[in-house]
Amino acid sequence: MSLREDMDKAISEIIKEKDAEEAEVVAFVKDHFFKTLEHCKKTKTSVKTAAIEILEGVEDGLKAGGRESRELIRKVASEMLEATKKAGEKGISAARHAADSSKAALDAELEKVHGSIDQVKQKTKDDMKTAYGKLQEKSETKKKRLIQIGEAFKEYAVKKSHAALNKVAEKSKEAVYNIEQSAREHSEKLLHHSQDEAADWLKKLADKIGRK
Repeated sequence: MSLREDMDKAISEIIKEKDAEEAEVVAFVKDHFFKTLEHCKKTKTSVKTAAIEILEGVEDGLKAGGRESRELIRKVASEMLEATKKAGEKGISAARHAADSSKAALDAELEKVHGSIDQVKQKTKDDMKTAYGKLQEKSETKKKRLIQIGEAFKEYAVKKSHAALNKVAEKSKEAVYNIEQSAREHSEKLLHHSQDEAADWLKKLADKIGRK
């Protein structure tokens, strides 16, 4: 069963069995989409494709239950965006903590050897490379998800002549900007060092992995 068919069936049953209020429908879709994002990650399914199929399924289910509502579709889209923003937060938080810890260990060793990066243990340097790379990877994954869901809303808005979804898509752009800004500020903190030799090594690390 496709995502669209699955959502169509689920929404139809919710409306029929519970005479659901809008909030119940919205809450169900948000929870379902949050789980779908993890499924997309495992199966390498496009978030954009999944989002469009779910919106179509919601609309099909509402029509079948005699509860067609363009405003409800907008609310569903807004909550799908919130689910996308929430997804991966734990992973990013853990990656940030690991990167901060690795930088603290690197700084501690650099202080002992008066800033000479060549005298720092290779494991300490490798840990910093790994932690920084993982943090960039997590941030990039979340950014790509938000870009794709914004594209999904824009495409659906055109297909269904639903201009309100363009406003939701604009909010996804804001979320992307916030992630980029946060990643940039944190990178500056991680890559800073007062000693030229260490600062140069950190700059090369950023250039190699990809400064965000």
